[in-house]
Amino acid sequence: MGFRQIYIQEAKKISTSDNCLDVFRGEGKKPLSFPLEDLDLVFVEDPEAVVSSNLLTALSKYGIAMIFCGSDYLPATEVIPFNGHYLQSQMLSLQIDFLPSKKNKLWEFIIKQKITNQLKVLEETTNDEKTYLEMKGYLSNIKFGDEKNMEGLAARAYFRTLYGPDFIRFGNSPISSALNYGYSILTGAVIRSVAFSGLNDNLGIWHCNVKNANNLSCDLVEPFRQVVDYYVFNHLSELTIPLSKDIRHSLINLLNYYVLVNGKQYQVSYAISLLVEDYVEYLKNSDISLVGLPIFYVNEETRDGQGIL
Repeated sequence: MGFRQIYIQEAKKISTSDNCLDVFRGEGKKPLSFPLEDLDLVFVEDPEAVVSSNLLTALSKYGIAMIFCGSDYLPATEVIPFNGHYLQSQMLSLQIDFLPSKKNKLWEFIIKQKITNQLKVLEETTNDEKTYLEMKGYLSNIKFGDEKNMEGLAARAYFRTLYGPDFIRFGNSPISSALNYGYSILTGAVIRSVAFSGLNDNLGIWHCNVKNANNLSCDLVEPFRQVVDYYVFNHLSELTIPLSKDIRHSLINLLNYYVLVNGKQYQVSYAISLLVEDYVEYLKNSDISLVGLPIFYVNEETRDGQGIL
């Protein structure tokens, strides 16, 4: 699996040759070339770009996701491998036989880490003691499978403290636009890893929307979202509709942000692949202690302005 994310804002044609991705940007501009083995994700904004079928086949072979944007610059379509793993039938059987008790146990584990990461974001931003204590209460009251929706109550308090009492998560605002964009990037990375592992993305842990083909990815992305929340908070004055090129590029670059997994530092893109691997192992052996969830922390390079934030 590669480590680079390619952001293509302008391209006449995108194709492949000699195991490289080639970007032709038009007359008078030098073509760009990137080794496929280095790539993790290709992000295309130019609506006029022509993409060769040979490239799409090559991306599938290397397990590289390609995301295309709509006119609003938000991710609209993702191309992922059709047969990502030679044991797809076995993975499907494991998912179908996934006991509700095991699902509830894992979902509780995920949600607790999500709220823990949200608390860390609050510590590093508003440091609002009232909201912090309120969310700690919700965290302590999460029971098997979060039947009382402590996650939803915590999210409401969290977002209103971060972005203001009038903030509406799915409203038409620059903040919502930035959050949607960033979350889409993270979810796209999860979708790629899920497909490459042979898992069926329709079969989620908690999400079970019949109209959502990516229920599992929507579950696994939850404890990673706080990386986006933190970035958006620190760039509120720069947010516009549509989002600027610099903001969009920085949100994509959050895949290179570091999180802690089992005491070790990993970039978000790699931590996502590790979590998907752990999920497969959990399906097999039911050992929750082997599932490594990401712990949010402020990367030191972001404090002096030299990093991705």
